[in-house]
Amino acid sequence: MCYAKGDSSTIYETSGVYYPTEDVWNGRGGRVTWTRAKFDEKEVFADIIGTYTIDARKTEYIVDTVRFVNKHYFGDKPLYGSLIDKVIAQTSSGKISYPRFESFDKRITIKNIDPNVDYTGGFAMFGDRFVGKGSEEEPSIITFYRNDTIFARAISETFLIYVDKIVSEDAAIRFYLQGDSIYHPGLQFKFFRDKKEIALIRDRKGKSRSSYYNTFHQIDMDVELLSWKMGEEELFFKNLLGSTYKYALFESSNFFNEKRYYDIQGYADQSPLVQIYHLSVKLQSNVLSVQDLASYMGLSTNQVNLLLSDLSARGLVDFDYARQEFTVNNRLETYVFGKTGRRDYDVIQFHSDPKDENNGVLNLLNYDLKLSGVSQINLSDSQQVVIYPTNREITVKKNRDFIFAGVIHAGRLDFFGREFSFEYDNFKLNLTNVDSLRMMAQSDETDAYGRRQLRPVRSVIEAINGELLIDAPDNKSGFKLTPDYPIFKSLEDSYVYYDKKSIHNGVYKRDSFYFHLEPFTIDSLDNFTNEGLRFDGKFYSGGIFPEFDEVLRLQPDFSLGFVRKTPQEGYPAYGGKGTYFA
Repeated sequence: MCYAKGDSSTIYETSGVYYPTEDVWNGRGGRVTWTRAKFDEKEVFADIIGTYTIDARKTEYIVDTVRFVNKHYFGDKPLYGSLIDKVIAQTSSGKISYPRFESFDKRITIKNIDPNVDYTGGFAMFGDRFVGKGSEEEPSIITFYRNDTIFARAISETFLIYVDKIVSEDAAIRFYLQGDSIYHPGLQFKFFRDKKEIALIRDRKGKSRSSYYNTFHQIDMDVELLSWKMGEEELFFKNLLGSTYKYALFESSNFFNEKRYYDIQGYADQSPLVQIYHLSVKLQSNVLSVQDLASYMGLSTNQVNLLLSDLSARGLVDFDYARQEFTVNNRLETYVFGKTGRRDYDVIQFHSDPKDENNGVLNLLNYDLKLSGVSQINLSDSQQVVIYPTNREITVKKNRDFIFAGVIHAGRLDFFGREFSFEYDNFKLNLTNVDSLRMMAQSDETDAYGRRQLRPVRSVIEAINGELLIDAPDNKSGFKLTPDYPIFKSLEDSYVYYDKKSIHNGVYKRDSFYFHLEPFTIDSLDNFTNEGLRFDGKFYSGGIFPEFDEVLRLQPDFSLGFVRKTPQEGYPAYGGKGTYFA
């Protein structure tokens, strides 16, 4: 028995020799129980295999090999590993942290450590706590199942497994979505066993500075908290209560802008991204060592470690500090070639600043990601295409496609509607249900720089169904000059009505008096001429005149109308009650 600090440790059924002048006990065999941690001596214990040594002047001893039994998790099946015991003053929390057992085997599997939750890794018993103890080469894994299928995995060297929760300060997490995934390389992991709820927290330090990488939607997600309750069909993204971060950022995985490029370069003559790329080409590998990069750049390893930590947080490299090596990601090449226009990129970001607590909600039945608090979306800087969603909500689908209602601003056109969708690959907007189209045209007035001022066209086109081609699909960056874009194509019939109160007090009712437009196309939406506003169709005058084909054009008062000369015999008016000549 060992006594100190009001605590004691006991080895039962042992034998050995004590050397009083050296204060050393050399023992053989024996049993250590976990009764100090309130476990039954027959339920949790370790049998010492071979010899051990205790320095009586110290409060701790180590046994190289023990045979450990924990009937709560493994029945009568023993584990083999090492033992550390220490007498220690009781803490105010009452937690017991000794004896400590750690298994040699790092691939032990415990099925249903909780319902639909498996554990794989090393097993350690630290006093009253079960600790999932792996290693860098063989980390511990906690697997979560949904509908009998693997849905999520948390990977860490160490999980602390309490009665009410499982936690890790540094865990990688992956949620599986139809062959794709949502992944983060390292954050705080918590699983509340009573509520069956996962909470993932980014404190924006170290690896947790990185965003979540979502390969299903092809977006990176800079948000502080992800939570999921087992059995429910929604994943929630939000910021922590009281956080200084008031919004979350959901950004295309192919996003690039020059400001970020120069932020990374700083005051250096050459961007470190270019140097890393050239070294990767030179060594014909995308896996490089810190030492190789330090030599190539003429920097110390400490400087390179700081650089790689920053680039890893930006998703440009995967940095393994322990191994002192890193992997060059495709995104780094996007930055290098995007700067010179040799590779296409996009500028799509969803800034989420909601009034309620959720920035985003992922529906696990169809993987639709509903984002809240999105006031505007810039699809193209060069083509001036901006979206203003109704209620500041959009729903993101696979590969950055999304649906929404609201207003689309494209050059000199504004579309108002309830059924819009964006196709990323084709880089176009489908305008399934446009309530109205508002246009701007050039006036004769000029600004201080001699540029002609724009004025709104007084007539609006309604009931449009069409598509807006933002730019060439391989020119999302707008790096190449494409003056014909954006292009709007009306695919079905649409209408112009004249029932405003300002027009003879609304006497011309829209059910009988209107201009019926045939499908039309307008290109160069940011710089078309007034003459380009012409629309073929048929005029219906509510029985005042017969129906006739006409071309609707911009009039001097900025309405859409026409001037037409009657035929020689005139037009029958009001169903033949008279004849009109003019």
